[in-house]
Amino acid sequence: MEKKEKSKSSNGLEPTVKAVLIADSEISWLEEVLKSLAAQDYKKIDFLLIQPSKEKANPEIQELITR
Repeated sequence: MEKKEKSKSSNGLEPTVKAVLIADSEISWLEEVLKSLAAQDYKKIDFLLIQPSKEKANPEIQELITR
Protein backbone atom coordinates (compact mmCIF):
# COMPACT_ATOMS: atom_id res chain seq x y z
CA MET A 1 0.00 0.00 0.00
CA GLU A 2 2.82 2.41 0.84
CA LYS A 3 4.44 1.82 -2.53
CA LYS A 4 1.25 2.90 -4.33
CA GLU A 5 0.98 6.07 -2.22
CA LYS A 6 4.62 6.95 -2.85
CA SER A 7 4.20 6.21 -6.53
CA LYS A 8 1.16 8.48 -6.82
CA SER A 9 2.87 11.40 -5.11
CA SER A 10 5.95 11.03 -7.26
CA ASN A 11 3.76 11.08 -10.38
CA GLY A 12 2.21 14.41 -9.43
CA LEU A 13 -1.20 13.02 -8.53
CA GLU A 14 -1.65 15.09 -5.39
CA PRO A 15 -5.25 15.63 -4.30
CA THR A 16 -6.93 18.97 -4.75
CA VAL A 17 -7.46 20.85 -1.50
CA LYS A 18 -10.45 23.17 -1.12
CA ALA A 19 -10.33 26.03 1.40
CA VAL A 20 -13.82 27.15 2.38
CA LEU A 21 -14.26 30.51 4.10
CA ILE A 22 -17.47 31.93 5.50
CA ALA A 23 -17.34 35.73 5.59
CA ASP A 24 -19.91 37.30 7.85
CA SER A 25 -20.26 41.02 8.59
CA GLU A 26 -17.07 40.99 10.72
CA ILE A 27 -14.25 40.69 8.17
CA SER A 28 -11.25 42.00 10.10
CA TRP A 29 -9.64 38.53 9.86
CA LEU A 30 -10.34 38.00 6.16
CA GLU A 31 -7.44 39.94 4.65
CA GLU A 32 -4.86 38.06 6.72
CA VAL A 33 -6.43 34.69 5.89
CA LEU A 34 -6.57 35.47 2.16
CA LYS A 35 -2.90 36.54 2.16
CA SER A 36 -1.93 33.33 3.96
CA LEU A 37 -3.86 31.16 1.52
CA ALA A 38 -2.42 33.01 -1.48
CA ALA A 39 1.09 32.40 -0.14
CA GLN A 40 0.65 28.61 -0.12
CA ASP A 41 3.01 26.73 -2.41
CA TYR A 42 0.70 23.74 -2.84
CA LYS A 43 -0.28 23.74 -6.51
CA LYS A 44 -3.71 22.13 -6.37
CA ILE A 45 -5.71 24.35 -4.04
CA ASP A 46 -9.13 25.87 -4.68
CA PHE A 47 -10.86 28.56 -2.67
CA LEU A 48 -14.54 29.01 -1.94
CA LEU A 49 -15.79 32.13 -0.15
CA ILE A 50 -19.35 32.12 1.14
CA GLN A 51 -21.15 35.29 2.17
CA PRO A 52 -24.25 34.21 4.12
CA SER A 53 -26.36 37.32 3.68
CA LYS A 54 -29.72 38.16 2.19
CA GLU A 55 -28.40 41.61 1.33
CA LYS A 56 -26.08 42.66 -1.47
CA ALA A 57 -22.47 41.39 -1.21
CA ASN A 58 -20.18 43.40 1.04
CA PRO A 59 -18.07 45.69 -1.21
CA GLU A 60 -15.11 45.46 1.21
CA ILE A 61 -15.01 41.70 0.73
CA GLN A 62 -15.27 42.06 -3.05
CA GLU A 63 -12.33 44.49 -3.02
CA LEU A 64 -10.20 42.09 -0.92
CA ILE A 65 -10.93 39.23 -3.29
CA THR A 66 -10.11 41.34 -6.33
CA ARG A 67 -6.71 42.26 -4.88
